[in-house]
Amino acid sequence: MAAHKLSAWLVLPCVLSWSACTSYDGPLVRAHVLAIDSDGRAYDPESGHPEAVAERVEHMLQQADTTLGKEPVRRLLIHVHGGLNDAAASLATAQRASRRMLEEADPADRHYPLFVTWPSGFYESWTDYLLFVRQGRHAPVAGPLTAPIYLVSDAGSAVADLPFNLLWQFESDIQVGGKVAFDWDFMRMWNAADLVYETLESDPVVRKQIRRGDYRRGFWTQAGRCVWYWTTLAPAIAMSMGLEWLGEGSWEGMLHRANNLFHAYDEFDVMTVGEGSAEVKAAVTTQPTGAFAELLYALADHIARHPDVRYEIRLVGHSMGAIILNDALRFLHSEDVCRCRIRSPLPIRDIVYMAPACTIAEAAQSVVPFVEAHPESSFHLLTLHPLAEAEEVNAFGLVPRGSLLEWIDNFFTRPTGPQERRLGKWVNALQALHLFRSIQSRMTVKAFGVEGDSKPQQHGDFNLCPFWRRSFWDPDGPLLW
Repeated sequence: MAAHKLSAWLVLPCVLSWSACTSYDGPLVRAHVLAIDSDGRAYDPESGHPEAVAERVEHMLQQADTTLGKEPVRRLLIHVHGGLNDAAASLATAQRASRRMLEEADPADRHYPLFVTWPSGFYESWTDYLLFVRQGRHAPVAGPLTAPIYLVSDAGSAVADLPFNLLWQFESDIQVGGKVAFDWDFMRMWNAADLVYETLESDPVVRKQIRRGDYRRGFWTQAGRCVWYWTTLAPAIAMSMGLEWLGEGSWEGMLHRANNLFHAYDEFDVMTVGEGSAEVKAAVTTQPTGAFAELLYALADHIARHPDVRYEIRLVGHSMGAIILNDALRFLHSEDVCRCRIRSPLPIRDIVYMAPACTIAEAAQSVVPFVEAHPESSFHLLTLHPLAEAEEVNAFGLVPRGSLLEWIDNFFTRPTGPQERRLGKWVNALQALHLFRSIQSRMTVKAFGVEGDSKPQQHGDFNLCPFWRRSFWDPDGPLLW
């Protein structure tokens, strides 16, 4: 625990700089935000002190009952953000989106928001990986002592992988450039996705459940981008090494923190509960104790105490948020749920994954069984257009092109099969739809377009859009938000 307090001090300057230029609305945060720390425990974002989840959730639900008291259905929306969001950024997003949701005029889109925030910033996650976590366990002594070895080893790996990374980037640039400028079809994965899409579009029933926006970029625009690519080639090479050197460790740190949200870290460390046999027995037989699990327990308790009120829950996960929701869905579908405080199914109506960073296999093993067992539930998958995905430009083009999901598939992981690639990419998802065949009638897939008449355009844009509106998920809904 001391190591993680040190990690917090390392990122304190970033938090202070944010707080100096961003307003903090205490009542709004207390009513709509459940903040979770890196070990999976809730805390008060204003004071930083530990907080009881049940009390915070009960306060939020009382506010929800007051706000939605006249609605025939009280819709609750639980949003879990993804990686690359420190505590300050995630709170800013929650405040901005909460205000917009509370001002929603259409009753069909009116929800009471519950935002789950967790520290997934690049720097703090990398600090965890480098200094405080070894093989998934806290290492407050061994971590700092072995940090130089990790630092040098990662740098060596980044240099050794440079030829591979350049080959991937050149191949991607040539394929994307040829596709846009000349409509050349030599991209095997894209062609396979196109074939699936064209086949599904020919079915008058299925075509209402799937849609891909168009691209509007012309030859000269693409030619200009190619010139810029070559102009920035030298710094991009250096930055690609830096991206792998630091990015892979940061990705591991984010995964460690994400795994703690549902199953808190100390669930697996019985030495922290004391030496008494009763305490140890309780520790090894407990249900999930992460703050997100506690949120579900508190929701179930509240709904059970109000049998005359109709509730509906919508789960929205962006990027790595889908990994956390997968844990929850697997648990809610398991036999273990019958032995804990959730005595009846939670009224989850919609599961919305926005550019999910989970693998195809993880989603198929979590979402499909849950939706199969709950006929009132549906699943909605949102992605960028494949061209926007492959061509996303960050840092003025000085880092490898492509979205975060492209980086994960091509830099930070080595998938051993198609099912281990990211679900949130259109070309991956389309080729794996057969794994979701059993829920096909209650599943939609929507990819937005490229430039001009469409937004989101980048991986991080999804949280800037009205993700609570059904028309945002609906394939027939607008592409520009």
